[in-house]
Amino acid sequence: MQTTQFKPHIITFVLMLIVVALLSLSGCSSDTATPTPIADSPQGKALAWQLWDPADPALPTILDKNSDNSYKLTSGWDASSITYSYGWWGLGNPGNDYQVIERTGAEYKNGDNTVSTTDIQALLVALDRLYPTQLLLTYSGHTDDYPDWTVELQGTDGQHILLLSDSNSNPGNGPWNVLYNGRLYAQYDGALGQAIGKLFGGTLAQRNSFSLDGSQGDVLFSTEGLPPQLIYGFWGLVPISKGFSYSVDFSGSAITGRITGESSIGSMQIGDIDKLLSVSLTPPDGAITTCTTEDLPEGDPFTPVTSWKFTCPVHIGNPTDRYDYGISVQFGREGGTTTEGKGELYGAWQSDQTQGLALPLPAELATDFAQNTNANDLLSDHQPAFVTYSGKAPLNDPMQGERTGEAVFLGQTKVLSQTVRYSIGTRFEISNTQMVYWTLDRTMLDGMLKKITSLPTTERVLQADPLLTLNMWYAGTKPPEMNAVPLYSGGPEEYNIKVNPCGSVPGAILPNDTQPLEAFGYNLSRNLYMADFVLIDGRPVVANLDLFPQTQDPARATLIPKEFDTGQSRPFDRVWMQGASLFEPYDKEGTLIPGGTELTLDIPQDASPSEKAVYTKLAQALPGMLNMGEAWWTVDGITFTPNADGSLGVVGCK
Repeated sequence: MQTTQFKPHIITFVLMLIVVALLSLSGCSSDTATPTPIADSPQGKALAWQLWDPADPALPTILDKNSDNSYKLTSGWDASSITYSYGWWGLGNPGNDYQVIERTGAEYKNGDNTVSTTDIQALLVALDRLYPTQLLLTYSGHTDDYPDWTVELQGTDGQHILLLSDSNSNPGNGPWNVLYNGRLYAQYDGALGQAIGKLFGGTLAQRNSFSLDGSQGDVLFSTEGLPPQLIYGFWGLVPISKGFSYSVDFSGSAITGRITGESSIGSMQIGDIDKLLSVSLTPPDGAITTCTTEDLPEGDPFTPVTSWKFTCPVHIGNPTDRYDYGISVQFGREGGTTTEGKGELYGAWQSDQTQGLALPLPAELATDFAQNTNANDLLSDHQPAFVTYSGKAPLNDPMQGERTGEAVFLGQTKVLSQTVRYSIGTRFEISNTQMVYWTLDRTMLDGMLKKITSLPTTERVLQADPLLTLNMWYAGTKPPEMNAVPLYSGGPEEYNIKVNPCGSVPGAILPNDTQPLEAFGYNLSRNLYMADFVLIDGRPVVANLDLFPQTQDPARATLIPKEFDTGQSRPFDRVWMQGASLFEPYDKEGTLIPGGTELTLDIPQDASPSEKAVYTKLAQALPGMLNMGEAWWTVDGITFTPNADGSLGVVGCK
């Protein structure tokens, strides 16, 4: 997930740099690193993260709790409009459908057609058996069939409820995801699909088979990020909602946004939308603000994407104040027709939202984590971040079944007398509400923090970026096989890392019988995707260090070895050091044949002959086997290793 990025106040930033530099010059070593207990606050724990909760406490409660701790729509809530959008791509012609049902007096109309109030009520009644989640859930049981439904209900009380699904299997194309007031819920049995299909037709009306008594077996699912409506804070704009985003430009006193088509195979536009005509905002005082718009470059010529930018001047209030703007977007469709999308932008002015949302744990995990002694201990002074997982559960009892995933906690510690944010991720497995795999405890976390924050490399990157985030991951023993992962729906990382030995630099497959997996990196994703380093016998070894010299942040720029200094020429586009070659061979029995290490170098595609000469000279000087392609080169048989001053140097494996 991406969150709105804002720059810190320049004076604060400079002062922090000075403090760190003075401490370094004085020979001060790292303070003892232990998690700092943090009091609860409206933003949650871990104040250094500046997390924020998107739920508005002033909005009414329109979901009632059932006896099984699920939720249902409050009786008597009525809809004034229902907006439906459907998209599909796969083997065949892409499909799109957009319909709006509006209430006129006692009747509901879809265009000129009257809609049965019984069918409307059936949809509202189907908003039941909703279990709190933290991320969207989805399941793709086969390929070449990718549906996408967005349904937005607006009540006669002005409240909005969003329904989402992009699953191609399970009854009713479930799980269905429900968003209301900054909180997500999942309906696992798919009953909403049948009700929506009755109102709008299409695929949902053609293939529905429901049984809530469990005879249908299990429902399968994986987490799948967050809807843009929750990330950015908006309602309406259903035809363009998948590609809509905006942020607050504090220096320019403006809201800037982007409308972008999806880059699926062959998709160049947003459905049949091919032009943006105008964007305007309506602030609380009612004075319409006209925004400026511009077309953006299409980018990749193989999958061009229609994209526009808009800028709207606004008056920015205090950080804790909430804002609410009406928005109108006029766009054109193929064939010359025009359509107006209306909606609402809402949220709270924040001086720094770089760390994103603070959302509670999903219902099926909150109790299990609390009952586990070690997990519950970490929750006492850490903020739970997003938990990614895959699972399967009985249709009639979705809180049972299996969940296999990755839990990430956010904390803060002291290094060089300054507060440093960190994340710690770990694997877990739950079977029928019992935690059957969890290896992270307080002792292990404290040990990792002390080892990693005392490294010269960590001190070096902190000097470059006092606002650094340290990312860590831990697995004490080999995690179990991920037997709950759906076929094509992705899932959490396996939590094992392989590094091949290179000369005097050790290698290992972690975790193993004698060593845990202790991986870390700087300013990376909180989830384990590619860790910069792993600790092998207490020594930091490069696992998967991916650097982009032309756009690198200050901390990661210090990790680029001097061997890649291009002087006055443009730097390399990418310097990617892998502790194990990406494509390692297997023998006929399926056993991995140990390979080597691999460095990938990308050069600018428009590099001049003189620049190519610089890149070539540097690459040829490396102590490995160079293979030169057109725009990217590989070097086998080398790795990076930390020097005494925390910088990285290049060493050969022979």
